[in-house]
Amino acid sequence: MTEDEVRAIARALIPVNAAPLSLSELENYLLAAADQLRGAIDQADFKAYIFPLMFFKRISDVYLEEYGEALADSGGDNEFASFAENHRFTIPEGCLWEDVRVRTENVGTALQSAFREIEKANPETLYGIFGNANWTNKDKLPDRRLSDLIEHFSSKALTNAAVPPDVFGNAYEYLIKKFADQSNKKAGEYYNPTLRGRPARQHPRPARGRDRLRPCLRNRRHADRGHPTRQGARREPEDPAQVTSSRKTRDWLGMSEHDAD
Repeated sequence: MTEDEVRAIARALIPVNAAPLSLSELENYLLAAADQLRGAIDQADFKAYIFPLMFFKRISDVYLEEYGEALADSGGDNEFASFAENHRFTIPEGCLWEDVRVRTENVGTALQSAFREIEKANPETLYGIFGNANWTNKDKLPDRRLSDLIEHFSSKALTNAAVPPDVFGNAYEYLIKKFADQSNKKAGEYYNPTLRGRPARQHPRPARGRDRLRPCLRNRRHADRGHPTRQGARREPEDPAQVTSSRKTRDWLGMSEHDAD
């Protein structure tokens, strides 16, 4: 995307007297996305595709929301709006949601590439968040189907202003339970993307909407305390500073402690 295109989209994401989405509206919107996979993807695998798209749209929209706020604060200075200090996450060039949305061929490859580049650019916060689903299987996910799914997700903004973190988190937990019920699994064993805890960046987070801190994964907590792992070996407790960033990311994405129960 060009600088002017980023500026235009960022400004458009700043709400003007727009009411945030209600929880029920968000739940229905996400369930409708899952419905588009019926017949192509087994219900048990819905989460491997819906959650990565949900997170990608959220991360991209919030990045542009932050960009728009920084533009407003700086009188339209694009260079200032691009500074890392104004953003929670780094999104490499060509990896915004809109960059993938405009693709009409090899859409799955474009998605997979964006996921990996974003993870690599944010190793201490987003490594593993997008999972390892096979987005390039055109027998199951032809370009047209993926494009339709992306267009559905594009119909609503997932900025912090449009979807506060608690609403986003509640919708995520609702989907975990809904998908688990359809697959006859417990919610806690249904979706558990790997987020590696590494030292957080040294630059400050944006002042708006700071994350709530709460524990994230039971198995991470047990490992931190030196409890036995599944293989029976004990791990030394990790430096809390190494998991702080991972926990903040989970909290911001609404991924609470009992998700891994």
